[in-house]
Amino acid sequence: MKRSQTQAQQRVGFGHLLFRSLYRLMHCEGPQGAAAISFFSLFTLFPLMLCILASTDQVLFIFGARDAVFHTLMELFPGMRLFLQQRLEEMTPPSKELFLTCIALFFWSATWIFDFLESAMNRAWQVTERRTFLRGRLLSLWIIILVSILFFLSTCTTVIVTQLAEEAGHVQKFSRLSPWLFPLSRILLISFGFLFTLAIFFLLYKAVPNTRIRFRDAFRGAVLSSVLWQLANYLFALLMPYLDYSRIYGSIGMIMALLSWVYFSNMIMLWGIHYSAVWKEDASAAGETP
Repeated sequence: MKRSQTQAQQRVGFGHLLFRSLYRLMHCEGPQGAAAISFFSLFTLFPLMLCILASTDQVLFIFGARDAVFHTLMELFPGMRLFLQQRLEEMTPPSKELFLTCIALFFWSATWIFDFLESAMNRAWQVTERRTFLRGRLLSLWIIILVSILFFLSTCTTVIVTQLAEEAGHVQKFSRLSPWLFPLSRILLISFGFLFTLAIFFLLYKAVPNTRIRFRDAFRGAVLSSVLWQLANYLFALLMPYLDYSRIYGSIGMIMALLSWVYFSNMIMLWGIHYSAVWKEDASAAGETP
C-alpha cells in the first residue's frame, strides 16, 4: 500500500512540484525576503571580498593563492569581473583601520542577513517560533565559520588543479596530453565549483530553519538550487553585454546589475527550500515514512 502511494506521489511529476514550490514562494513573501537579504548582502559584499583578499595576501601568499581566490570570487558574480576588480584594486592593500571597518560592517550586515534568511526559511516550512537572539547569533557565527572553511577548501582545490595542469604541460611524457589539459582542468574546476555551491545550499537548508530537517530533504532542495544557480550564472553572464544597466542607471549601473544578480540568486535559494518543503508534504500525504 505504501509503495503504491509513493509511486502515485512520484507520478505527480517534477514539473508540477516545481510550479507548486514557485507558487508558494511567491505567496509566502519570498520576493520580499529575497529583497531584504539582497539589500544587506550588498553591504556585506565588498567588505567581505576585501577581507578575504587581504587575509590571503597575509597568510597564503607563499602558495600564490591570490589569483585562485580572486577566480573563485569572480565565479560567483557573472559578467562583473572588470567592475569588481577595479573596485577592489582601489581599496587594496587596505590599511589596518579599513580592514577593521570591513570586519565590523561584515558582521553587522551578516547578522541581518541571517535574521531575514531564518524568517524566510521558517515560512517555507511553516514554522512560527523563532530562535532566541543569542542562539541566532551563535548559529550565524557557526555558519560563517563553516562557509569560510568550504571557501578555503574550494580555493585550495583551484590552486592544486591549476598548478598540476601547468606543471603537467611542461613534462615531456605528458606532452601529447597538452591540448587536453586545459579543458580537463576547466571541467574539474566547474565540477568542484558545483560541489561548493551544493555544500553551501545544503548547509543553509539543514541548519537555518528552526525545525528538524532531514538530510535527504535538505539535499534534494540543494541539488535543485545548485543546478538552477549554475544555469542562471551562465545565462546572466551571456546576457550582461545586452543588459545596458549603465545607460539606464548611469554611474550606479553596475551596482544595480550586481544587486539584480544577488536578488536572483536569493530567489533561487528560497525556491529550493520551498521545493524541499513541498516534496516533503507530498511524500507525507502519500504515506512515505517521515
